[in-house]
Amino acid sequence: MKKNKFLAFVLSAGFVFTLASCSSENVNEDVGGETMTNQQIVDAVMESSALINDNVGSPIRSVEDYGEDYLNELHSNNGGYVVVANKYNYLSEAGYSYDISLSWEIVSSEIEGFISTQPQDDKTMYLADWDKTETNEKVNVTLKGTATYNDATASKTFKLVFNDDQIVIPIEDMENNTSTTVQGYVTAFIEGGLYNDKEEWYQVLIQSGDYAFAIAMPFKDAAGIEGLKVGDAVQVSGTTNFYNGQRQIKNSGFTVEKLTASQAASLAKPNTITIDSVDDFDSTKLLSLSSISGAKVVNVEKIPYKDDEYGQVQAELLLKGKTFYVYADHYNKDIEGKKALYEKLVEIKDSNGAKTLDMDGVMNNYRDAWVGSGGLGEDEVKTGTPALYFIDDEDVIVSNEAYVEVDAVNIVYGGEDLFVGSTVKLDVSLSGSIADGGVNWTSSDDKIATVDENGLVTGVSAGKVKITATSKVKPELSASIEIESQVRLGQPEYKKMSVSQVLEDSAEDETQAYVVRGKVKCFGSTNTEDPTDNEDAEQYGNLYLEDENDPSKVIQVYGLNGTFRSLSYDPSAGLYKYSNKKDFLTDPNTQKIKLGDTISVVAIRSEFKGNKQISAVLASVNDERNVATKATLQEVIDSAPLSKDSGNTSGQYVFEVTAEIKGWGASGSNANPDDFGNMVVTDGTNDVPVYGMTAQSNKISYNFDNSNKYSMGNPKDFTSNEVTKEFKIGDKITFECVRNDYKGTLQIVADTARKAAAQ
Repeated sequence: MKKNKFLAFVLSAGFVFTLASCSSENVNEDVGGETMTNQQIVDAVMESSALINDNVGSPIRSVEDYGEDYLNELHSNNGGYVVVANKYNYLSEAGYSYDISLSWEIVSSEIEGFISTQPQDDKTMYLADWDKTETNEKVNVTLKGTATYNDATASKTFKLVFNDDQIVIPIEDMENNTSTTVQGYVTAFIEGGLYNDKEEWYQVLIQSGDYAFAIAMPFKDAAGIEGLKVGDAVQVSGTTNFYNGQRQIKNSGFTVEKLTASQAASLAKPNTITIDSVDDFDSTKLLSLSSISGAKVVNVEKIPYKDDEYGQVQAELLLKGKTFYVYADHYNKDIEGKKALYEKLVEIKDSNGAKTLDMDGVMNNYRDAWVGSGGLGEDEVKTGTPALYFIDDEDVIVSNEAYVEVDAVNIVYGGEDLFVGSTVKLDVSLSGSIADGGVNWTSSDDKIATVDENGLVTGVSAGKVKITATSKVKPELSASIEIESQVRLGQPEYKKMSVSQVLEDSAEDETQAYVVRGKVKCFGSTNTEDPTDNEDAEQYGNLYLEDENDPSKVIQVYGLNGTFRSLSYDPSAGLYKYSNKKDFLTDPNTQKIKLGDTISVVAIRSEFKGNKQISAVLASVNDERNVATKATLQEVIDSAPLSKDSGNTSGQYVFEVTAEIKGWGASGSNANPDDFGNMVVTDGTNDVPVYGMTAQSNKISYNFDNSNKYSMGNPKDFTSNEVTKEFKIGDKITFECVRNDYKGTLQIVADTARKAAAQ
């Protein structure tokens, strides 16, 4: 067999682009220049992620590469099929091209006849027959591929999990940003105003049992909405879009179908949750019908909104010794109803507890309750605080029964994450006769988390634990909350602080990195003006920084260099590590620093003999960046990866690049972007795949102690981040990136993405 020798550029998605013909002569496969055997060729072919892809272009991973636990999951709501290559053009190390044949077979399937095939040019589609599946069923299928060349063969198997998720699920199992189908009864309409002064909208609340969701602000004439009434049983399909924890179906692209009596026979009727005690509040039962009785009104406010004097009505209540809230806001168009609500609440408040409130509404925290604010959004109550959303003033009753104070223990928890080795502080509020008695704190499992006498909880290992506060005066009264102790997985955002703020910050050492800006006061530890006159300045990069606005506030920088990799983050321990290169006067980034320069550094703090100091990597001198090297896309391509072995390899440098978005997905062929931020960028000549783009600024970090490689913790926020979600094909963007080759194929990962500055 004879083949033409040529140069090719192979993208990680598997497409081969001929760049230039090196020779027109026909070359026998056994010429002396070939370095690979037939077996090595077919083995290399089966390593390619381009052989098998799902219907959105993502490569399917083989069992050999990723182990038995790896799941290639395909979903019914996006078709759930795979495409395999029947031919593959392989370019050998010596530059010879080989056309390799591939064959495929279904080794096993849990449902007979579940998979069918369909030819597609030089590929084959394997499609699922979803009619053969049952509710909530996952079907395991094993697919085997074999590459053949002359007398050599190589095979790999692929585990596929077909998930029939285009089914009716319980409301409580709804997940954010997924296609879903749910059923329930219409329980309320919250009528809104005009949208763009044109169409009016509702918020439609739908509930089954204790759980509920909303169709978020559909227009009155939206398909399926017009003609609905409270009590109708419906089935809703669409994409979820949770808001502050509230389950919601997006207000576009949804469908609503009324159910017949027989279809709704097994559907749980809506329950009204009577909140006798705030301790029983379950934040997962959001938007559920709810009622309170015997509550004391402590405070009432109205906040005008545009031409609506009662734009927002809000009240703080006391219910059996606990704080509770009711509110109506400017999204509710019923001005007369809000006025009646306000007047009833004021009447109860002015009675000083001689009258109480009975009220039906919707238990809800999709919008935080604001009390004592004087303006929207200020002094907001933390999400998760029980609140009732007003629907109809006829459901608000002024009761002539007086409020009765009760003894109660209530734990105050801000919802902060607890990590192994870190702490969160719990507070307690006491009412009635035990108000001044104090509590004893206990943990249900000290191996997961401990708690001291002041409510300080310390994470010990991963797991969930119950923390209890028990009244010292009446031990029969207590309150408990569940907290999860977690292993840190992600690097925290850098804190941008002045020198004064770093000196005052109470954060633990080495758990937080700072971006600190200050003026160089002197070099070394002995206050010299010239770093070459001081040994510890010259060798270690020691100097003093003063606050730009308060020269009396000074902090010592114990070790400064210009190497980005010197500061690394250990996600398992949640700690930063600093390794001083001791090249202050030889590194071009630091050797130009002069007395009086304003510099920014990325630093961690430590203490020496009671004095706070920082160890740092230089970020900028007089606002000129130094952490990332400005480069063209061609310079990134020309840079050498850290190593040339197989598997993931990462570059040695962080580059700042400006390029144009050419297409979505690693091949550039996807119609829309996804959360991963995969795309193809171009400079007009070179096209480079990006495996992960984010606007967050510190996701590229250097793993100094372990692999000596850069890595990126992709937050997968491309379509939700305020910066990147506005990107479109053709935009010129600037980003910081690392060359991150995969199995010898060029690709990059990138953070700090933003629109390129106008030239």
